[in-house]
Amino acid sequence: MKATSKKEELRFGVDSGAALTVIRPDVATDYPVVNKRKRVLRAADGHTIPDLGNKEITLKDGKGHRIVRTAVAGVSKNLLSVSQLVDA
Repeated sequence: MKATSKKEELRFGVDSGAALTVIRPDVATDYPVVNKRKRVLRAADGHTIPDLGNKEITLKDGKGHRIVRTAVAGVSKNLLSVSQLVDA
């Protein structure tokens, strides 16, 4: 699945164990960061990652477009939560 905006195409690693879809802070920059709350995310290996807020980005898949709420955090790659997509 790809995120589409006026400026870029994003790639995601698909993670069936992730609770949230998470993107790096340097991507989807034309989408505003909202809900800048001070929570901490936990990686699969147990280390903590500061949450920098949320973005609602538009994803394009084979069926059209959908809006997905993402967490913004200092991760090394964008992760797409399978459970979040199924629940949407």
